[in-house]
Amino acid sequence: MNSSANSQTGIFKKLITILLSIGLLVVGFMFSLVIVGIVAVIGLIAWAYLYWKTRGIRHAMKNAIQPDGSIIEGEASVVREDVRQETVLLESRVIDQEKPADPGKQ
Repeated sequence: MNSSANSQTGIFKKLITILLSIGLLVVGFMFSLVIVGIVAVIGLIAWAYLYWKTRGIRHAMKNAIQPDGSIIEGEASVVREDVRQETVLLESRVIDQEKPADPGKQ
């Protein structure tokens, strides 16, 4: 008789363990849905904020398009500051040398 009592309590323990496991899985799933929802709302708010803050830039880009739809292409180059200053100094010396003498000073 003792063995049948142990088998019944063993079955109840297994049943309670299965029900608690299913309950914990459901609760975990519910919390994960809440967390995913919160992250989605935060992401939507961040996107809306950036969209609102960049509306002026989008408007300026839209108005900058050429009327005929053409695109102006260009090329950029980096000029070192010291090279540019040397070029300006050399050009000013060449211009000073090419100037004719002032006839009023003779």
